[in-house]
Order: sequence, then structure tokens, then C-alpha cells
Amino acid sequence: MFDALRSLSTALTNLLGAHLLSFYDAFISGTMALLHAAYLDISGRRRLLNAAICALLAYFIRDLILLMSWNINWANIFSVVLGFLGTDYIAILFNFGLDKLGVKK
Repeated sequence: MFDALRSLSTALTNLLGAHLLSFYDAFISGTMALLHAAYLDISGRRRLLNAAICALLAYFIRDLILLMSWNINWANIFSVVLGFLGTDYIAILFNFGLDKLGVKK
């Protein structure tokens, strides 16, 4: 019984330890999105959804930075910028890029 609990706790510790920095980036981005939405006086439900989406996007920022061969120290700054911009502005930029490429909606 105790061996099973010990192995489960070891597995969870290893999992969280491997992804701790990504969780940290997601937390920073989500917190920044909440604060920015509070400043803009956005409704509570939309505020939480915006923060959750920003946190999900920020979770993968480190992977994206490594894929682009940039310095990994920029991950925290990109997380803050992502949370500050929010999903509305990112959607506008994405749609603008699609319009420039000639993709029809």
C-alpha cells in the first residue's frame, strides 16, 4: 500500500518538476490577463476565459522559443506580453495575417 503511494508521489513529483517552468509561464500569463481585464472592466466570465486561454497558450511558449532557436530567457517576457495583449488582440492579429495571405473566412 505504502509502496504504491510512494511511487505515485514520485511520479507526480517528476511530472511537475519536468514542467514547472511551463506552469510558471502559464501562471504569469494568466495573472497578467486577469489584471489587464480587471483594468479594462471586462465581465467576470469573459475575464476568466481570457486568462485561461492565455495560460494555455503561454504553457507552450518555451517550446516555441526552443523551436525558433531563440534564447530561452525571453519566455517570461513573452508570457507577460501574451497576458497583457489578451486573446482579443491576438485574434485580430491572426485574422489580419489570414487576410494578408488571402484566406477567406
